[in-house]
Amino acid sequence: MSELLSQVDWLFINSLDIDDACLHFHETTSVIGVVSPEINVKIPANQVRREAWDTKGLMKSSKTLSKLYRKKGKYPPEHQSSLNYVKFKNLYNIFKKIAIKNHTTLNFYKIARTMLKRLGILSDHLSANKKKRPKYF
Repeated sequence: MSELLSQVDWLFINSLDIDDACLHFHETTSVIGVVSPEINVKIPANQVRREAWDTKGLMKSSKTLSKLYRKKGKYPPEHQSSLNYVKFKNLYNIFKKIAIKNHTTLNFYKIARTMLKRLGILSDHLSANKKKRPKYF
């Protein structure tokens, strides 16, 4: 590809009007298309993190939850599969809330720590003795 692009005289582009430059641009992109064709890459949906706090364990639990939901629809509400779905859904929601809280809290502390470092406050307090350190560090 570098050989094909190096053969093109790029100096005359400055003297072209807009229509000729656009035509030349399309010719150049066709050369790139021949050398490196466009390939569609499919990423499996179960490997895509939709949220920053979404861990592999939560993704796997979400998949299990959807399977339990499909099983639940086949039986009456009193059946064991319906009860399993409700129990698992409650646990999943609890762990999801914990993950969201931990992620946002962790980000808050990271941001606060970097801001304090930039202001020069954090390095002074960390170098002091533990007895002299304020409680919020």
